[in-house]
Amino acid sequence: FGLLGFIILLAILFPYLNTRISTVSEAFDDPGSMTTRFKLAQEALNLIVHYPLTGVGLNRSLEYFSQYPATDFFQNFIPTSFYKIHSLFLEIAAEAGLPALLFFLIFIYLVILKYIREKKNTQVKEIALFRKSAFYGFLLFLIFSNFPPFLFSNQMRYFFLLAAIVLV
Repeated sequence: FGLLGFIILLAILFPYLNTRISTVSEAFDDPGSMTTRFKLAQEALNLIVHYPLTGVGLNRSLEYFSQYPATDFFQNFIPTSFYKIHSLFLEIAAEAGLPALLFFLIFIYLVILKYIREKKNTQVKEIALFRKSAFYGFLLFLIFSNFPPFLFSNQMRYFFLLAAIVLV
């Protein structure tokens, strides 16, 4: 049944996967999504260099991108919320400064350390499985947060919820 379910799922998802695979090369073209991400990263690094301790302020990166551009990315259109920095770590560093990024990285380190230390101490199998799922969700969230903008969005609360489950 598992193999049959996998084949049916693959048959249902094949058109979507095929479309995504066929458009990978377009992502690296000039107006593609990877070019957008790289240019937003350049803009963020420019902000970090100019405002390393304090950042530019929460949710103010778009304002600085348009006023003090580091690339030619925003010459043809007005920056909207879609063009926020597409990396959680760069966004924290650019908007809140490097000290805030350091505190965030320490928080992540402590969550991972707590999980590793407490992994073998959990006696109840269901609780251990629940914490393990929360931990993997926490890690996957960190990986995924480098693609769309997440800081100060509704999804960010799930990150802290997963961290709280791991820490309990």
